[in-house]
Amino acid sequence: MGRLIILIGLVITAVILFRRALSVTGDKNTNNLEKNQHNSNLEPMLKCQQCGVHTPKSKSISAAEHFFCSEEHKNQFLSNTNKENTS
Repeated sequence: MGRLIILIGLVITAVILFRRALSVTGDKNTNNLEKNQHNSNLEPMLKCQQCGVHTPKSKSISAAEHFFCSEEHKNQFLSNTNKENTS
């Protein structure tokens, strides 16, 4: 009977230590993932010439030296610029 109690105690201790080891490893992986996501968000933000909203460089649309958040804003800005130049 004494051996059975000791064996159960050892199994419980092993399970507790195993769970702790997994939780520490999981926390490290989570921290690395968060750091990688943070670093990937360091893309330059460009201001839309039409509305002023900032968009990531990879998603912005350019025309000459101007940047826009959408194709619609690019067209609006260019049509307004053309009207001013013809007047």
